[in-house]
Amino acid sequence: MPNNFPFDLFVKTIRDTLAGCQHPLSPITTDTFFMSYSQIAAIDETELKDIIQIYPNPAKDYLLLDFGDIKEEKSIQIFDLQGREVKDEKKVIDTKTQINVSTLPKGVYLLDIKSSKGVVRRRFEVMK
Repeated sequence: MPNNFPFDLFVKTIRDTLAGCQHPLSPITTDTFFMSYSQIAAIDETELKDIIQIYPNPAKDYLLLDFGDIKEEKSIQIFDLQGREVKDEKKVIDTKTQINVSTLPKGVYLLDIKSSKGVVRRRFEVMK
């Protein structure tokens, strides 16, 4: 766990949140909960976001992705704003790639890029 992680504040926030939950079918006690922590990012998340470039935005036919110096395998998922996955690209190895978005309806989408360096979520728009 990072040295600057405010664990006491986190625990208090969780307890305060759970104290308001009184659903009869799923009893929750405010004294016990489990927390899992995993540090998957090898570099600062802000730095990772700065490395990955997405253009044009808004896109019409293709969305171009430039991964900078991230040469390892990546997976790319696109979600609509209702959380439905509308596109899934696995095993992208190139440092630059393009994704065909011409079949997506006009709207705003979320792009998740996952690699061993971490996860980046970007918002983009498709226009017709």
